[in-house]
Amino acid sequence: MNYKIILMKRPMVEVLASQHKMRQRLGTGSSTASDETLGELFSRQLSQTEHWLQNQRNMVVLVVRYQDAVLKPEVTAITVARFIGIPLDTLYRNIAP
Repeated sequence: MNYKIILMKRPMVEVLASQHKMRQRLGTGSSTASDETLGELFSRQLSQTEHWLQNQRNMVVLVVRYQDAVLKPEVTAITVARFIGIPLDTLYRNIAP
């Protein structure tokens, strides 16, 4: 079986800021680790994951930049639709009210 993976990448500064906001909203407090430590950990995990994905013969990966998804949603949607092999109008019909 073949799998198609969509990997969204976001600048680490934004990921960490988002994590802080999420933890505040959930009331779980802040991490005891510094942003630098967390950034290094997240970056290392991402690097390991990307390396692992590159070595999987049954997986194809599309990397989507978070900024592109926010700033160019139509282009990103078309790219994702082509990657997964579903016409964009089909996706739209399935999510439209």
